[in-house]
Amino acid sequence: MDIHDFGSADSTPGQRVVAGISVYLGWGPLPNILGSLARGIKRMSGKFDAPNVSRVDAGDIKPKQLDGVDPKTAPSTEAANIGPVKPGQEAPFKDLKKQKRKNGETEPMDMDHRPSAAAQVKAAEVAKGEPLTKAEIAKVKAEATAVATPRKNHQRKSRTYAGRNNQAQVDADAADLEKARRLDDEAYK
Repeated sequence: MDIHDFGSADSTPGQRVVAGISVYLGWGPLPNILGSLARGIKRMSGKFDAPNVSRVDAGDIKPKQLDGVDPKTAPSTEAANIGPVKPGQEAPFKDLKKQKRKNGETEPMDMDHRPSAAAQVKAAEVAKGEPLTKAEIAKVKAEATAVATPRKNHQRKSRTYAGRNNQAQVDADAADLEKARRLDDEAYK
């Protein structure tokens, strides 16, 4: 399970990312996403019987309860990523970096956070209601989806590479992570 598995069928991918980040970091459900998170948990675990769950005790939510798999023994997402990193390969940032260190790459690549790591950190801070700790920031960045992108393409085409990402763009992207991902993908077309 990754952080994109959270939320209800009618919630946006951006809402599911924020919900997943909040549970992954141990904050429990947050008020603005509580309903969709609870419905998603109901769908995944069968734990709740009410059709419209509106309240969940944060103490009841533990990642290994969500899908019935112990995270310590669950297969890693990197299992499917054997061999060198290839352009367009998508996985959590930490898994792509590990694969690159272990198996190399087919050409010089950057692991491009989409949406930007800065936007995802900002969204997590907004969801939490306070700044993240250094450890929480590292966790969000490591678990965030990244796409293996040839370095020259990343430098030329990314809308958030280096100085092209500014605070106004980070704020706008954090407010709608789904739209930010779509814009990031379109920049490479």
